[in-house]
Amino acid sequence: MESIQTREPHWFERHAGSANLRLIVAFLSMILGVVLQHYILILIGLGFALLAWFTTPKYYSIYEDRMVIFYGKPRTRHVLFSHIEWVDALPLPFGNRLIIRLRTSGRLMIQPTNSEEFRRRLQSAVETHQASHGFQT
Repeated sequence: MESIQTREPHWFERHAGSANLRLIVAFLSMILGVVLQHYILILIGLGFALLAWFTTPKYYSIYEDRMVIFYGKPRTRHVLFSHIEWVDALPLPFGNRLIIRLRTSGRLMIQPTNSEEFRRRLQSAVETHQASHGFQT
């Protein structure tokens, strides 16, 4: 069986948000900690940097049976289409998001750059996959 890294995605979209603000706060905290010799500030800055790295998506890919969310290496999250109940747009004043309702573990909120196109393609891929595998929607 080929791995997900060797297959070409059906659709690829970058994350619309940015971790830059968190990284700036992290680096300022670390620099301030070094200048003032307060090691707790260095640890807080390092914590912010790690939080931004591991929790901010870089991009999303749609494959034939799953959506993959790529965070900072080595973290990825695979969401199988068999676990998705529905996908809907959530327009907000500070950017559009997509809400993905999962059958097993609540909801997932994502922010692709072109959220409407990504929603359409994801919904189509989920419906096609679920219809071919006999899932009830």
